[in-house]
Amino acid sequence: MQLKMIIISGSVVSRIGRDRVKMYLLLTIFLLMLAIAVSYATNKHQRMFRKPISKKWRITSVLFFVAGIAVAAIQLSLSATVFFCTMLLMLCCILLPLATLLKKERSDYGEPR
Repeated sequence: MQLKMIIISGSVVSRIGRDRVKMYLLLTIFLLMLAIAVSYATNKHQRMFRKPISKKWRITSVLFFVAGIAVAAIQLSLSATVFFCTMLLMLCCILLPLATLLKKERSDYGEPR
């Protein structure tokens, strides 16, 4: 396999390198979204499940936060990591509760409300 090199603004970036960056960013997005979802599901006011999950899962949520930020810090500069993670956390914190409002709930008689 021949390694093709692309010159971008004076630096040499391989195709394998670009794929690695994409993989790290997708892993960061996945970990941070999972952290927000677990954190939201442990709250007593959540609407994803009938009953919230155990509070012990909050430690797992914090570990997902730390892992997501660490993975982002591997590929991005400090300021880009802070901006990217903050933007993603704000977006998830807004969209997850709004997405639960789209779920149709059933009344006691089995009809949608």
